[in-house]
Amino acid sequence: MNQAQRRRLRMRCLLLLAPLLVAGTPSPFSATRGLVLAAAPTHLAFLPLPLEITKGRCVPITVEARDSSGAPASPGNPVTIKLGASLMGGTYFASNTCQQSAISSVVLPGNAERVQMWFKAAGLGSLMLTASDGLFGMIDALSVPLSVVVSPTERLAFDPLPPAVMAGQPINITVRALTGQGFVATGYAGTIRFTSMDRGAVLPQDYTFNPSVDAGIKTFSVVFGTGGTWNLVAEDVSNENLRASAASIPVRAEAATSLEIAGLPSQAFRGTPLTFHVLALDANGAPGAVRGNLLFRSDDASASLPPDGPLQPSYTVTFNSTGPTTLSVTDSTGSADSFIAPITIMDAQARSVAVTPSFAQKRTCENATLTLAVTDGLGPMSVSLCRDDGHAAIPVVVTNFTNVVMTDRCVTGSFEGSAEVEWVSKQRDEVPFKVYGATTSNQVMVSWRPEPDPELTSFDFLSTSEEVPKLPVATGEHKLQLQLSDTCPEPKPLALPPGVISFEASPGLSLSSSNADTPGRWVISVTLPECPADPTQALAIWPTLNGRELTRPDGGRLEQLVQPKCPPIVELSISGPGDGERVQPGGLVELEVELSNKGQVPVVNGLLMVSAEGLDVLEARLAGESEPLTPHEEGFIIPELLPGAKVKVKLKAQATTNLQQEMNAKVRYVDANGNEITQPRDVGLGKPDPGVDVGCGCHAASLPGQLFPWLALLLAASRPWDRSRRLRRGERIDR
Repeated sequence: MNQAQRRRLRMRCLLLLAPLLVAGTPSPFSATRGLVLAAAPTHLAFLPLPLEITKGRCVPITVEARDSSGAPASPGNPVTIKLGASLMGGTYFASNTCQQSAISSVVLPGNAERVQMWFKAAGLGSLMLTASDGLFGMIDALSVPLSVVVSPTERLAFDPLPPAVMAGQPINITVRALTGQGFVATGYAGTIRFTSMDRGAVLPQDYTFNPSVDAGIKTFSVVFGTGGTWNLVAEDVSNENLRASAASIPVRAEAATSLEIAGLPSQAFRGTPLTFHVLALDANGAPGAVRGNLLFRSDDASASLPPDGPLQPSYTVTFNSTGPTTLSVTDSTGSADSFIAPITIMDAQARSVAVTPSFAQKRTCENATLTLAVTDGLGPMSVSLCRDDGHAAIPVVVTNFTNVVMTDRCVTGSFEGSAEVEWVSKQRDEVPFKVYGATTSNQVMVSWRPEPDPELTSFDFLSTSEEVPKLPVATGEHKLQLQLSDTCPEPKPLALPPGVISFEASPGLSLSSSNADTPGRWVISVTLPECPADPTQALAIWPTLNGRELTRPDGGRLEQLVQPKCPPIVELSISGPGDGERVQPGGLVELEVELSNKGQVPVVNGLLMVSAEGLDVLEARLAGESEPLTPHEEGFIIPELLPGAKVKVKLKAQATTNLQQEMNAKVRYVDANGNEITQPRDVGLGKPDPGVDVGCGCHAASLPGQLFPWLALLLAASRPWDRSRRLRRGERIDR
């Protein structure tokens, strides 16, 4: 084989191996195939807080952004979070000393999941903290009720128990929250849970103390179910150190004569665990003691039943076959009558349903429609759509469901294709919804919030009735009042948390703070520090609710307008005769006044006011104009002085003939209402210069220029004034 043949063979081998080499080479894009994009945050939440905080103490607070699954999530871009508090509130700070300036908002960086600040409570009582990034942002965070106290709760204690306890008979148990000094902790707001070794005891549900109602003391009803010596414990679910305990309680019991199953629904889905409890009653219908074991049976042979044994506080059963069936309970001794509970089990095969929308925001008392749609194409299905416990929303309208069972919390029924359920809440609420009996790919949340009714909303000036009042620059002020009302469930002032209502304005306007002085009423002051670039344009002020503009009944923005009133800026200068020019007695003098508008506001029909001493002002003309200006009072009307314009006014005056009198002129410029625009300007001309020697040799002769005035004076002096008078009509001169 020669060299050329060997080259061709190597080339063929490489061509055969190329696909394998390419397949074994990682693609530059393959690394991104397993990339999971971070979910966007959907709501804000407070990290766990102590249920009691001491008044005046600096407490750390952390707000976290979370996605729809509840996991922490960063927003990607910085988010401004407004902070608020109920009650008398308190103050937020940026550091743990709580001594710097207070803050009302914090910024969550785009790459962060949480942000920390500190809070100092101002008043005693129940307090809730709020955090919001605006109406159309994430769902607001609302803390659990916090109790602001002077001294924290150190222990729980029972009041003395009754000496004799009968099984099945209720007894009153009083729990007290106490401080370290033994005083009642009136601000206690914890949740307590009762437990007992008596499995037949009927104990209170978990209870959360309300400081404004309970003031640290609460009485409960407890029923021991069986005879013997039993204990009773009440413990704070969040703090195991807060615990009240009674170790040995003797209980005497009457035998139960009948049994009842309570809490089992009439319909349920196959494979769904159901919780119920058994009531053991004596001959009088009171709880009695069960002497033997309880035995559970069902027509559903595949059901998962509770184990046989002594009476327990609660039980769980799961039915695994569809159709009507029963659950029965029997006393093993036969001393108590058995009980049979009927129930219908529906198919709950692995079906899928979509619920839309995932999130809806409604006004309180406004219906929210949730639509269910079958997504697996398997035909009709039966489901339950339920809200979480602890919320006030109820279903009101059901469409396209059959065999409907509706409670305050759930709607259960069958549908094909799609169906709708309308829910409503009459109070502020953020309600999660869940689907039972089928899988769904999304979580559902409906937020009901009080909203102002546009028909009952007013935003008016308090200081004027003008539709668009003038607002003088620097010195002017107007007060505006916003009143909001809600009609759910009846018309009333709309009280909102601090920071929810704010006010915005056109550039240039300055607004005061906007805290509500009474529920549903906010008052602000509006000023204009400087003249805007275009003073002819009106400026607007409008309120916002969580950053969203409020609207009028016609849908337009709720706002008020003010008209800037800027003072004119005019410069004035005045000049008299030139240097060396003499003013002769009785001669004519010409003064020149220059007005220059340096501002942005035109002056219409302004007055050039002239006051003179030793001068008689005869007329005024604009330079280059033949017609004199119209006189008015002590001045002359200048029709218009536009911004940037400059005018010259020629004033003509006659000098005095009194050689001893000084000649002065004072000129100022005012608007049509007499308001002064410029400062007065003075020009002094001294005394008249006769220019002729009257016998003292003091003056150089310039007789021709003064001849006629002197002749007039001589003629007047030689006239017989004592005999002169004005002739009457028809009178003749006979002499």
